Amino acid sequence: MAAPASVCRLHGKGADCNVYRGFGPVGRQCTIRSNGPGLINCFTDSARLQSVDDRTGVIEVKTTPIRDFANVVSAFPTGAANERIHIDVIRIDGALAMVWAPYQFFYKGTLHHCGVDSFQLVRLGGVWKIQYIIDTRRTKGCQ
Repeated sequence: MAAPASVCRLHGKGADCNVYRGFGPVGRQCTIRSNGPGLINCFTDSARLQSVDDRTGVIEVKTTPIRDFANVVSAFPTGAANERIHIDVIRIDGALAMVWAPYQFFYKGTLHHCGVDSFQLVRLGGVWKIQYIIDTRRTKGCQ
């Protein structure tokens, strides 16, 4: 199944959601490399970014403002961050799509952590935009 343009390839500077291509088909592996600029354009104005955090032994859901996330990504040295995702599930109903994507995050070539990204997208003005991302992060079991 093919899917909306958004989630697989954001290649940094000046990127927009029409360049941020791909996810499909299911089972496809892809890599996200980003230097941050243009990243905000891939999100709706009301988008949310959250992470399930269990590092303290107590599960918490932490929210990161999209602009803060883009600033962190922008601060990475060019080419240092590399998120490799594997598309497990894609569902689309009209202007709504969801993607379930296990990932491995590498920093300067070293595996830093892994987990699952869950994306919710909305097609606005003919362009798929990310409305919501929630992810998990762990450092063990990241083969």
